[in-house]
Amino acid sequence: MKTHIIYFVVTALLLAGCRSSDLNNSMLPYNIDLEKDIGNIKSIPLSTLGSKLEYIPLETDSECLIERVSNVFVTDSFIFVSDYDRLLLFDINGNYIRQIGTKGRGPGEYTSVGDFIIDNEQREIYILSSRMVLVYDFEGQFKRDFKLDFLCMQFIMDKDDNLILHPIILPQPTEEPVYSWYILNKDGTIRTKIPNTLKRVNGGFIVSHSPLYIYNGTPHFMEFGVDTLFNYFNNEKMPYVIFHFGNIKFPPDPTIEEVPGINGKIWISGIRETKKLLFINV
Repeated sequence: MKTHIIYFVVTALLLAGCRSSDLNNSMLPYNIDLEKDIGNIKSIPLSTLGSKLEYIPLETDSECLIERVSNVFVTDSFIFVSDYDRLLLFDINGNYIRQIGTKGRGPGEYTSVGDFIIDNEQREIYILSSRMVLVYDFEGQFKRDFKLDFLCMQFIMDKDDNLILHPIILPQPTEEPVYSWYILNKDGTIRTKIPNTLKRVNGGFIVSHSPLYIYNGTPHFMEFGVDTLFNYFNNEKMPYVIFHFGNIKFPPDPTIEEVPGINGKIWISGIRETKKLLFINV
């Protein structure tokens, strides 16, 4: 299958100073000085991302109008587009084919599309809807589902067909352990739970998304409030990139009263990676 790179980026910070074209594990963990480099923002040519750029206009009739795009996935034959409420299927030329599943509260229906995964080999579509994962085929027919014990809007699938989910982090006092990452089999059975490094208790704001992606077949993730991007290799959580925020670091656990007065501070909400570059949303 061809490799397609889709960048739906509103604001991205390109930081490549610590990377080289010959990446190897002996260099880990990489170090990035955000406080020093945050002002060194410059435009880069699209040729940095690939040798070919193609624009595909999507059909816009009454059945497939999209108010806002939340996620896109491209295969050799199809384009999948979600808008939080629906998941739509287009062919590779942008012609509308069908909606995958239906929105509702009945059996086999989803209340929202928080995220989705395409398993191209098995021709299955996984839709994450709050506390539920629903599976459909490429014809849009419901196959199965399983419930989650936590709220979630974000997941990925690794090369071993494990689902890795990042739950919505609710900052509140609790005696129970808090987990940032759940690793599940495709039937919903929990294999591993990775606890939060930082327990947030002050209730300042809820974190629904954090960096979570696959690169070179390996999961990468970063917990809010922590300065380290980890990868998960051979069932072990390992430091991959250390970000040095200095004085621009957003407080990891502010109260509701403190949040309005916090200006000029940042945190990392998303990361994408290529062989030579990191693209960081702040």
